[in-house]
Amino acid sequence: MKTVFVFGDRDSEKNEILSIVLKNYRNIAVIDFEDIFVKTLASLGKNEINLQTALRDIDNAKKFKTLFVKILKEEIKTLPKNKNIIVSGYFTIHTAYGDVILLSEDFFKKHAPDAVIWMESENEKKTLPSREYAVVFSVISGSVLKIIKIKPGNYREAIRELEKTFRLLF
Repeated sequence: MKTVFVFGDRDSEKNEILSIVLKNYRNIAVIDFEDIFVKTLASLGKNEINLQTALRDIDNAKKFKTLFVKILKEEIKTLPKNKNIIVSGYFTIHTAYGDVILLSEDFFKKHAPDAVIWMESENEKKTLPSREYAVVFSVISGSVLKIIKIKPGNYREAIRELEKTFRLLF
């Protein structure tokens, strides 16, 4: 079975495109960072869904990151072994004082995805740091890297590109 990490910037509409493509696949289990964010915030006693509000200080952000990785690892352990796995998320979370990198080099070495797919909007200045993480983490884990550019209002091309990539991987 294959493991694919699908990451994207906040403007990429990654989740919408991914959900359209996954309708054609039955043998896939998905871990969505949005679900892990909610569980992590609940574990920290935060009722807010907005990370900007919930992580107002650096100590909360550090606690969030540590707990997030712990919950993510637990979620990965519970996945069925007979399914392909998609991990859908972000490399960083934005806070008032800067970006917090969610996953470490060790995480990528240990979980070694078969592919890292980076989906980016046309605002390259906004996506550049996370795009660089996609390159670095794919090299560290020895995985294939696919970059998909998404044009605003025209998701068909991105959907076709993601479908083509999944056909090759699965």
